[in-house]
Amino acid sequence: MNNFSSLKKKANLLEAKKELLSKQLIAQKAQLDSCSKRLEASQKARIFFQEIATLTQQKVEKRISSIVSMALEAVFPEPYKFVLEFIPKRNQTECLLLFEKNEERIKPIDASGGGTIDVASIALRIAFLTLNKKARRIMLLNEPLRFVSKNYIDRCGGLLRLLSERNKIQFIIVTHLDELIDYGDKIFEL
Repeated sequence: MNNFSSLKKKANLLEAKKELLSKQLIAQKAQLDSCSKRLEASQKARIFFQEIATLTQQKVEKRISSIVSMALEAVFPEPYKFVLEFIPKRNQTECLLLFEKNEERIKPIDASGGGTIDVASIALRIAFLTLNKKARRIMLLNEPLRFVSKNYIDRCGGLLRLLSERNKIQFIIVTHLDELIDYGDKIFEL
């Protein structure tokens, strides 16, 4: 009788454990289902944001590369085309700034001389400035274009005037280059 009572107790305990585990299993399945739904929603949101980011990157790339490429074309006889290349790395996007000529892309630092980096850097600043519609359209440049070959400086002056008029930007330029001084509306000599 003692044995029977002991076995009945064990059976009741096991039955209680089974019932508890069944309830826990149901709760875990519900939690898993909830997590799966949240994961699916998060994945859809991530895809949505990636698509928006891609569209934004395309617009930004088009805007920036057109301004910088136009500047390079205005100054140099056989210019590089300016390209932004967006590369996803470690769940983030990196942007490479590149020059392109004859289907070959190179880093600007590796480009030939003549001041291409100076021209591109001014155009980049203008492109970024024009992306922000609320930004004040004044740009202070200290010795810009100092690495541009002398035979291209006159074209650079024309480029600065064109960029100023086209984008409604006022340039305040500090320079010792007489060729640039001739393009100024107001000149102060120190």
